[in-house]
Amino acid sequence: MRCLGELPDKDGDIFRIQETQSTRKVIRIILAEDHSVVRAGVRGLLERIEGFRVVAETADGSDVEVLVKEHKADVLVVDLALHGLDGIEATRRALRVRPSTRVVVLSMHRSDAHVTQAINAGANAYVLKDDSFEDLVEAVRAVLRGESYMSRSVPALSSRGGAGVEDRYASLTPREREVLHLVAEGLTSDEIAGRLSLSVRTVETHRANIMAKLGIRNQTRLVHFAIHRGLIPPMD
Repeated sequence: MRCLGELPDKDGDIFRIQETQSTRKVIRIILAEDHSVVRAGVRGLLERIEGFRVVAETADGSDVEVLVKEHKADVLVVDLALHGLDGIEATRRALRVRPSTRVVVLSMHRSDAHVTQAINAGANAYVLKDDSFEDLVEAVRAVLRGESYMSRSVPALSSRGGAGVEDRYASLTPREREVLHLVAEGLTSDEIAGRLSLSVRTVETHRANIMAKLGIRNQTRLVHFAIHRGLIPPMD
């Protein structure tokens, strides 16, 4: 136990203030991961680290913004493929409501496009799911120190010129990305309209714009695009 300082008591005697669980800063972590087994495992491992506390978790990207704001999250650990809203857009929205939150992406995707998207959205660290748990912990600690962290398994973007590759997904508006995600999950225009409080005609307009910007002509290719970009998990 570490001594934090000394103070006189009411009789004038000196006593020591000892560091306890209540005096140490607790790092509040939000965990966003679509697979429940993975989420439970990551949570259990993170909470083994002294001072780390997962205060909320979700599989739905549309919940992230609210949870980050409500719990005043210090760190958001987020997968790119989530239900409802992908991790990229969830990160953007979370940082709009709480810019001080540090973001660690935990993903199976190692391509330049995915890494670039995450960084451009405001992520401070990028860790692969096949990295060790120690790598994840080091990433969290690094971002809390104000540093960035990149998985050793992800080559530097500059070495492959990835940062200069045109990204058609980046041309979509936030609303178009939201519609794209729901379309790829198999929702109809009526269902999307109800979910987003839009008219069916507006949803159809967004769908047409998405197809035009991405150069995609049918639903099947749109789903393949979403899976490839890590917006939704691969189908079983």
